[in-house]
Amino acid sequence: MFDYKSLSESDLLETFTDSNFKITPRYHQLVSLAFTLGENLNRVMYLHGVGTGKTISALLTQHLWGCKKVLIICPISAFSAWKRDIKLATNAKHHLLYGSTEERIAKLEADDRQFNIINFEGLKCIYANKREVLNKNKEKVTKWVVNSTTFMDNFDCIIVDEIHKCAAYNSLQSDICYELSRRADHFIGLTGTVINKSELEFWNIYNVVDQGRSLGNNFWVYRSSYFAKRGFTWEVRNEESREQILKSLEYSTITFTRDECLDLPEKDEQIKEVYPSKEFLNLQNIIVGRDSDGNYLYNTLDVGPISMSLTDPNTRARLLRYITSGFIYYNDDNGERQTYYLKENPKIDALIDLLQDSDGKVIVYHSFIAEAEMIEKALKKNKISYITKRNSKKTLLELEKKFNTTNAKVFLAHKTVRESLDLTVSKFMIYYSPVASALVREQTMGRIYRDGQGSKTLFIDLILLKSVDGTVQQSRLKNIKLVTAIKTYMQNYGKN
Repeated sequence: MFDYKSLSESDLLETFTDSNFKITPRYHQLVSLAFTLGENLNRVMYLHGVGTGKTISALLTQHLWGCKKVLIICPISAFSAWKRDIKLATNAKHHLLYGSTEERIAKLEADDRQFNIINFEGLKCIYANKREVLNKNKEKVTKWVVNSTTFMDNFDCIIVDEIHKCAAYNSLQSDICYELSRRADHFIGLTGTVINKSELEFWNIYNVVDQGRSLGNNFWVYRSSYFAKRGFTWEVRNEESREQILKSLEYSTITFTRDECLDLPEKDEQIKEVYPSKEFLNLQNIIVGRDSDGNYLYNTLDVGPISMSLTDPNTRARLLRYITSGFIYYNDDNGERQTYYLKENPKIDALIDLLQDSDGKVIVYHSFIAEAEMIEKALKKNKISYITKRNSKKTLLELEKKFNTTNAKVFLAHKTVRESLDLTVSKFMIYYSPVASALVREQTMGRIYRDGQGSKTLFIDLILLKSVDGTVQQSRLKNIKLVTAIKTYMQNYGKN
C-alpha cells in the first residue's frame, strides 16, 4: 500500500484545490482524505489521537463523497463538538435527536437537515423494542431486541464517533450500528484507541466499520484463527498472529498520533463543553433564580435529605460550584458533613469518554474530595486503572514511580498536588473542574509540560454549559477575583 504520509502538504493542497472546503484542513486531515480517496474506500476508520480533529476529518470526508444525509452516532458528551464543527466546516444544518421515539423518527424522516446527531443510548428508542425472549436457562425474560422493521434506508453515510463503544460482541448498540452500517453506502469510524482489553474486540468493531472486509464475518473463525485460550481468557496466539491481525486492518485504517500531527502546538489547551442535566438546571434555578423584581425565588434548598438555608450569599456561591461537579456538601442533624450526589452527572460521563478514547496515561485534576470519590467510583466501574494520593500512605515520589513504571492509566490528583512531580510519561491532562488561579494552573500543567517531555501535550477543561464553570475559567484567563466573578454570575443569572 502506498505511504500517504510521504506526500507533501503542497502536493495535498494542490490535489484538493477544487474540493470547495469551507475551511483549510490540517496536514494530517489532508493525508486522511488522500488515503480514503486514493484507496477508493467508502468505509474507513480514522484512528487518530484525542484532540487531533477527528470530527473535522469525518466531515470533510463525507463532503468529498457527496453525501446528502448523514447520521452521526456519538456519546452525548460529544454533541457540542459536533455542533461546533458542523457549523465550522459545512454550510449544512443538523438535528439533535432528543425527545420521544415518535419525535426522533419524525426528525429522521424529514429532509430539512443534512446531519442527524444521536447518542448511543438513544439508538434503542428508534431501532429496538422490548420483547419476551428465552435466556440460557430457557426462562422467559424481557429485554431490548433490535427491531429490523424500524430501519430506514435513507442515510448515505453513518459516522460513529468513539466506535470502540461497539467492541462488545452482540451488544445491543453494536448490533444496531452494524445494521445501520449495512444499509448505508458510506461509513466512518472514529476513535483514539480501538481496544480496551483484548484484540478480540477488533472483530466486532471492524465488522461494523467494513462489514467483515478486514477480519471476516464470523467471530468464531476469527478467534480460532488468531487466539488461544490460556486459563479463563483468550489471548493472541503469538506475535505473528498479532501482526497478521494488524496487517488486515491496514485496508481500511489510517492512524495519526498527536506527535505525528506536525501542525499541532507543543502545548494545546482545549475546552470540552458538556451539556447540563435537567436536575442540575433545576437546582441552579433554586439556588440563584430570581423573580421579575430581582428577588431570589427560594430561600431554602430542599433536595433528597437536604434542607438548607440560602440566606447567606456565600452559601449560594459555594453551591453553584458544587452542583457543576455533581454533588452538594451539607450537614446532617448531628452537624457532620455529608455528601449528596446528583442522580445524573454528565461531567463524569464526559471524563470517562475521554479516558476511553485515549491510548496513553492521563493526569486528572480535581478540586473537591467529593469529586475524587465520584471519579474513583466511575474508574472502578469502567475498569480503568488509576493511582491517587487520597487515602494512600505512599509518598508522592512513591506514587510518581508507580505511575511511571506500571500500567496504571490515570493519576488522579487534587489541585494541591502540583510541585516537584515529574509525570512526563503522560502527555494528556484533564481538569474535571476549572482552576481559578493562574499560578495553580501553571504549576499543575508543569507536571507534564516540562523538560524531558518528548511529546506534544494536551490539556482539556471540562466545562458544564449554562453553569458557573465558564465564569471560573474566565476569572483565571482575565485575572478577575473568583469571588467577584461568581457574584457577577449570580447577579446576571437568567437575564440572557
